[in-house]
Amino acid sequence: MTIDTIIIYHSNTDSSKTIASQISEISDDIVTIEAGSAEEVKQLCAEYNCSLLLIEADLNTQNQSISAQLPDDTAILILAHEEQIEDSIRDASSLSRNYSVVSASSPVLLLQHYVQILLKQRNMSLELLRSRATIHELTEQLASKKQSLHTQQHYLDILAERDGLTGLYNRKQLSNILQREFQRAIELDTDLSLLIMDINGFKETNRKHGHLFGDFVLNEIAARLTSNTRDSDLCFRFSGGNFIILLLQSDITHARQAAKKLVGCCSEKPFNNGQTVKKVTISIGVSSLCDSKPETPEQLINMADRAMSQSKAEK
Repeated sequence: MTIDTIIIYHSNTDSSKTIASQISEISDDIVTIEAGSAEEVKQLCAEYNCSLLLIEADLNTQNQSISAQLPDDTAILILAHEEQIEDSIRDASSLSRNYSVVSASSPVLLLQHYVQILLKQRNMSLELLRSRATIHELTEQLASKKQSLHTQQHYLDILAERDGLTGLYNRKQLSNILQREFQRAIELDTDLSLLIMDINGFKETNRKHGHLFGDFVLNEIAARLTSNTRDSDLCFRFSGGNFIILLLQSDITHARQAAKKLVGCCSEKPFNNGQTVKKVTISIGVSSLCDSKPETPEQLINMADRAMSQSKAEK
């Protein structure tokens, strides 16, 4: 239940009491308080949530700053004599709040009507402000949820294209990117090289040292690949202990140099997870668009795979 507090500021105490009695008849939800001075009006407004100030026109003129001391949502009803009505309306029109001017000689019902109208307008304004605040809050929540969904979708997109163990691009992403870069290289008449590498004896490593150490090796290999290739090179987990590195705008000479560097970075430093220390070596096969002359992206992979198998056979 909402209680409306109405402060009555009138120079005549008897008139003030009469008005208070008349207004109280409107509803049990209305509380009237009589003020004897502008300072008391200020104090009462600070103490109570003043819904409406009913003030005599002469007092309003004498205390023009009184409206500035009221809460922003407090309405004002000015009681004016007939000759004061026009001036009172002009003065009140500058107020940034709900107001009305009523004749001091108006019938009780008319006075009550003006009070009800101002209270209703005030409550509607408050409801509008609450609605706007709610809309603003909901808008912010919606924006936050949209951002959260966008972030979640971003991570889902990353998860969809990344290998769950190593964080490198997965085989599905390899198919998409290789198809795109293969076609682009042909259209731009540039070279494209591919390295396919295999961890030598990886199955034996898993059997002898366990899959946890095997997973460590895979992660460490992935880290060494990404730290020893260019930013423009793309690294993929192909399958098991197989990885692919796509070298954009690189010829076979550069690809072989890159392969030699990767072989060295993997074999020179033993793999140590704190419990097991093991030297790991890799074999790499190389192919390129200009040198190998594949007709499809799949052939580019197969040519590098054959070169890798030949490299293993020669060891």
